[in-house]
Amino acid sequence: MTPDERCAVEPGGHLDLHATLRPMAQGSNDPTWAFDGPGVWRGLMTPDGPATMHFETIVSSRVDVGLWGPGAAWAGARAAAMLGRPESTNALIDHGHPLVGRLA
Repeated sequence: MTPDERCAVEPGGHLDLHATLRPMAQGSNDPTWAFDGPGVWRGLMTPDGPATMHFETIVSSRVDVGLWGPGAAWAGARAAAMLGRPESTNALIDHGHPLVGRLA
């Protein structure tokens, strides 16, 4: 199935997808995560609607992310932050509160 959108993340070195993303799952039976072979699937609700993400390491220094659903663009904008890219973490911060904005 062809993704609605795609993005690529270059983590700056080797990245173990399972070791990086598994701690985000709420236990081993979390239905919003699937760790299958080399890939990782994530289903989530976004402000734009549901989205499905599929993370797959293409080469040791690049992760391809396939995105489906109305929330694909929103989820794709946060894919790098989910993989630990420090310069991308602001995508997850709500700057609506003055204290949060100062701390970011």
